[in-house]
Amino acid sequence: MVRAGEWDRGTTKEIIPHQDRQISEVIEHEHYHSGGLLNDIALLILREPMVLADNVDTICLPTQDYNFDYAQCLASGWGKGNFGKFFQLFFKFNCFESY
Repeated sequence: MVRAGEWDRGTTKEIIPHQDRQISEVIEHEHYHSGGLLNDIALLILREPMVLADNVDTICLPTQDYNFDYAQCLASGWGKGNFGKFFQLFFKFNCFESY
């Protein structure tokens, strides 16, 4: 299942409700290896589309030949922080400030 639009996993009292969708297919990167972080990406094909809302929107993707060398990057989402602790709130950070 995919959940979009949730801000705080620790409460059910969100201002705008989240959306849940079932996954029909997972397409992993051809060089993904679960033992590391390289190529840690996949496409999730949903059974039904999400409905665009104030808390659910699309993203912009660069052209295929875009050069990312020394470019600013921004990561956001849930996941583990330092020492394996899971975040309860949605996070966003600048990649260069983190490394």
